[in-house]
Amino acid sequence: NKPDRTNKPDRLKERIMERTREQFLEDRKSGIGGSDVAAVLGLSKWKTAYDIWKDKTGRAEQKDETSYQRWGILLEPSIADEFARVTGKQVQRRNNMYRHKVHTCLVANIDRYVVGEKAILECKTCNAFGLSDWGQSGTDQIPEYYMTQVQHYMYVTGYCHAYLAVLIGGNTFRWYSIPYNEELAEFQAAECVKFWNDCVVADMPPQITLND
Repeated sequence: NKPDRTNKPDRLKERIMERTREQFLEDRKSGIGGSDVAAVLGLSKWKTAYDIWKDKTGRAEQKDETSYQRWGILLEPSIADEFARVTGKQVQRRNNMYRHKVHTCLVANIDRYVVGEKAILECKTCNAFGLSDWGQSGTDQIPEYYMTQVQHYMYVTGYCHAYLAVLIGGNTFRWYSIPYNEELAEFQAAECVKFWNDCVVADMPPQITLND
């Protein structure tokens, strides 16, 4: 029988501290976060493993926040509120960084947690051209680069379920229910740990792809 993951608070190390945006970005360099996983696995539309390596080793150029990133941050509370209204679930913000107790290079910054469920909520925005990438509300049909993110967060925090809410094109709201996939989560965790040790710790860049 597989262990009950909902009763393992000792799986994570929680840093309880209020952080500014700058501190948040700096903390992300101390490990592989959920938004890094897809790039490490070669599944990201926006970044490559080489980009992640440059960022974690301090070689990346400092860039201004994009309008897409800014609006994603500004709309996050509204998306979380709409998820709570539609589903009847209570969510709370968790402004902490989690670090896996064993694989300390794996970190997580979740948007919200769902009260009473041992579940997380991630809030996203997407332009209208990406509508076809998303399934119907209530399913688990989300883009693979977001699937790797929520599976990573569940692996690090020990939570066994995730929800994802997305605002598409500014006026289409959908939400998704995603169970923990142990096989996928452990596979990608192993790949991220290997990347951290072989590339970041060893200061050796990963193989450059055509997208780099």
